[in-house]
Amino acid sequence: MKRFLPSLIMMCLVVVALKAQTITWTGAGDGTNWEDANNWDLIVVPSISNDVIIPESNDISGYNDITINDHAYARSITLNRLSVLNIYNDITFTDPSLFDYFSVINWYSGDINSGETGASAHISTLTNKGAIYIHSGAMYASSLSYCILNNEGGLSLQYSAVLLLLTGSELINLQYGSVTLHDQSDILPTIPIPGYYTVGAITNYGTLEASQDSGYVDIMVPVDNFGTIDSKQSVLNFSSSYLSNHTIGILKGSNTIKLPDSGTFVNNGRLEPGGSAGVLTLIGDFTNSPSSKLDVELYGYAQGMSYDVINIQGNVVFNGQVNVLLDFEPLINTEFSVVTTTGSITTCNLDTQAFAVYGGHIYEFSVGCHNSNEVVIEVIDIIPAPAMVTWTGNGDGYNWNDAYNWEYLAVPNSDNHVMIPDGSTVEINDNVQIKSITVEGNTVMTLNAGIAFLEPSLFDENVTVNWNLGAIGSFWPDFEGILTNKGTININRPFPTFGAPQFIGAIVNNEGIINLVNGYLILWVSTFNNQPTGLIDIQSVESGIGCSLSGCGVLNNYGVIRKSLGYGNSNFSGIVENMGLIEILIGGISFSDRIGTSFINTDQGTVKGIGAFDTTGLPSYANNGTFEPGISPGALNFIGNFSSSTSSTLAIDLDGLSQGTDYDLLAITGNAEFNGLIEVTMGFEGEINDEFIISTTTGIINSCSLPTQVSAIFDGNLYEFEVTCRNNKELVLTITNKLLSVDSYELSAKTIQLFPNPTRNQFTIRNNSNQNLSIISILDINGRIVRKIDLTEKKRDVVVSLQGLPSGLYLVKLSSMSSSVVKKLLKM
Repeated sequence: MKRFLPSLIMMCLVVVALKAQTITWTGAGDGTNWEDANNWDLIVVPSISNDVIIPESNDISGYNDITINDHAYARSITLNRLSVLNIYNDITFTDPSLFDYFSVINWYSGDINSGETGASAHISTLTNKGAIYIHSGAMYASSLSYCILNNEGGLSLQYSAVLLLLTGSELINLQYGSVTLHDQSDILPTIPIPGYYTVGAITNYGTLEASQDSGYVDIMVPVDNFGTIDSKQSVLNFSSSYLSNHTIGILKGSNTIKLPDSGTFVNNGRLEPGGSAGVLTLIGDFTNSPSSKLDVELYGYAQGMSYDVINIQGNVVFNGQVNVLLDFEPLINTEFSVVTTTGSITTCNLDTQAFAVYGGHIYEFSVGCHNSNEVVIEVIDIIPAPAMVTWTGNGDGYNWNDAYNWEYLAVPNSDNHVMIPDGSTVEINDNVQIKSITVEGNTVMTLNAGIAFLEPSLFDENVTVNWNLGAIGSFWPDFEGILTNKGTININRPFPTFGAPQFIGAIVNNEGIINLVNGYLILWVSTFNNQPTGLIDIQSVESGIGCSLSGCGVLNNYGVIRKSLGYGNSNFSGIVENMGLIEILIGGISFSDRIGTSFINTDQGTVKGIGAFDTTGLPSYANNGTFEPGISPGALNFIGNFSSSTSSTLAIDLDGLSQGTDYDLLAITGNAEFNGLIEVTMGFEGEINDEFIISTTTGIINSCSLPTQVSAIFDGNLYEFEVTCRNNKELVLTITNKLLSVDSYELSAKTIQLFPNPTRNQFTIRNNSNQNLSIISILDINGRIVRKIDLTEKKRDVVVSLQGLPSGLYLVKLSSMSSSVVKKLLKM
């Protein structure tokens, strides 16, 4: 029996300031101790009124390594990347706090708490995205009180470690979180004291597992399981706790799970014995509800070695279904004893049939309880399997591995083409291998594991794929699975978590939308073609497109790559070739210095926006296309040495005299080589000698091979500009002449602008001529008029709706009384 001394929560706090103040670790003192005032920027030790920031280290050799030996106080704590926190005493904080990715926490003893007690006490929250290692023994256990720990990273109880969940505490292990208990480690309540201490709890959505050490671990607090509990090779003991396995919960493993002693345990979720094939032992009486599933894998005839078995030491009521995964060819009339009991099967209401597909055949199994102490499945029929398998959703309605969700009551395998019809809801939690997959409109698919296929596959229009985990493609570098996406793929898997979404051995043609909500898309030996109608929308700093540890892929952009949310830079690595539009609306885009990373802006490519475009890490960079600072107008920061070829263009909007506000600015941090053309769009009535500094450098302009004069038309006037590179630091436009334009009396490509292009639901036509537009016709690529607008008054800007028109390429014909012009428009 393990003994421990409960941690005490302090009864009161002295608040020394009414207004919170941020205090930041500098390490300028001894560089280690939290209690050394000289380690903080304000030269004081943080108090309960301070928001504490432990900044990200610049490199691994200079990481922050901080030790808490005395009781530490803060209003909130943010532990950033590449920082180590060693905890030997209590930590009290009141506001939401964070241990970020790549942070490491060594927890030896002490209580993490909110500083309050009682029924109305404040509950603080701590989110862990890093790695917490608990080293404390029973005598000086680590504990939580009046605190919720949201675990998105790793929480590991080392050998013989103890975590106490006290009053008002809860460990919420989120979807991507893992809680690992090593040999002899425990998660315990404290000794109940009326009105003071009560028991904490665990809610598991991720993985809660005993490690592969041969040993014994205890969990003695209530557990609600919506994720996976895995005994692996250890005994996982819930005998002194309350355990609820919900419908989406999984109990699995190759060792032993001791079920709660008190009350009747009801299993509403899945039982998955073995790792691949193996034996799971359950100790205790329990009831399998009608919603429960027993998943068994059959790889051969040897019980517990080549096919799964559950060994139950107790009595059981068996309801629900048996799902079979088959990976060999059993003979007809072969029996497999997949459940054995030392007690009795007191009730047996299992579905009497199960099906599996293997080697081009459907195997039908009978399911029954024999001799009141075993469940036996027997092969009763073998028939040829169809090439196409269609989802019905007639089982639980969402789980790919539920055979009852498929038309032949068998989960598809590598012999099958798969059809997911319109309006389905599908969740994949284990890797699947199939020939191909077609997903039709208004289907929602959630990927928590990978899809391997070799033949062309499709996510059609109106399909939504929520991609959290796993790979898509052939899974092999020597094969290529082709996927066309016309729907919406949402990637929400924060980096750097194992299993990040990736394409492996794939050719991807994206004609729809890929939202990088909060996660990286990895390309490994894959080619990603973002087609003209395709959009890659980067929605956080923690998002980007990168390489795997084994290699990089190729990103060919013909459509739009947009950074729409998240301050700071989102990162790209691999081979990136831009033939479309890269648009930065906030923050920035940067490129890694990984070998094999390159960026080419081709002569059809455009980089535009505000924020930053950082090329400092690029081993290879070329610009043959257009750079267009601003979003009508604005400033784009180019970080690195800017270069441009003779085919390149610098596109500038001039709408007034204020730099970066009324007219565009390309601000270069580095040197510059200016070649090619300058394209000016005039949007206001300028005057002779008006000056516009359209680019600046922190270095020098090494070459300036630009035309000495450019022109633009506005409101019937032709403006001529002198182009100069001044002081080897600035690129300057100066109005030298203002004339009545001959071009302004007819419509031409120069006098008409369409923006934004590409667009989604509407676009603007800007008329810089003296001609009145009379008719606007929108034609599809077959020349049919799909929308027509008659204009009765002169307007410089006309907004046109594309609502209701499908995505694709259109021709916009603009007509006046004397002439007309046709321009291309892409609707995404």
